Amino acid sequence: MNKRLIFILIFLLCVFSVCSFSKAGGETAGEANEDISNTVQGILNEERKNLEMLQMQLQAIDESSELSESLNK
Repeated sequence: MNKRLIFILIFLLCVFSVCSFSKAGGETAGEANEDISNTVQGILNEERKNLEMLQMQLQAIDESSELSESLNK
């Protein structure tokens, strides 16, 4: 999952930097950096939510396996 996140971040940085350089008279570098920062922050927030959901699922699996073991004894 970390490799996927790093790849996405690098890809987005490349895409946004190319877009910001290709705009004539468009956004300044500061505005482009702010856009990139906001996009990266959004991706990180989404990944945090995914990790929290996975942690809850793992906890539920652990609890169900403990219950199953106690019932089998």
